[in-house]
Amino acid sequence: MNENKAEICAELGELLKLTLAGADIDRIEYDEESDGAVVYYKSTSPYGFRRLNTAGDSGAQMIADAVTGLLWGDINESVT
Repeated sequence: MNENKAEICAELGELLKLTLAGADIDRIEYDEESDGAVVYYKSTSPYGFRRLNTAGDSGAQMIADAVTGLLWGDINESVT
């Protein structure tokens, strides 16, 4: 089975928006070049966007790493 990481990221973003922790998320996109996820925040958020290290992950592990990075990651990794 071939996993569609772009679709996984998009759907994960929609799911996380339903939570308090994901309320500021605009969308999550898969960056094919870095094999990672990029979280884009709403314009009202001070964070801008944030890259999450999900390189080399399977789809399920990418979800786990993205959630872990969002909930417990260093907010100083954010880029505006």
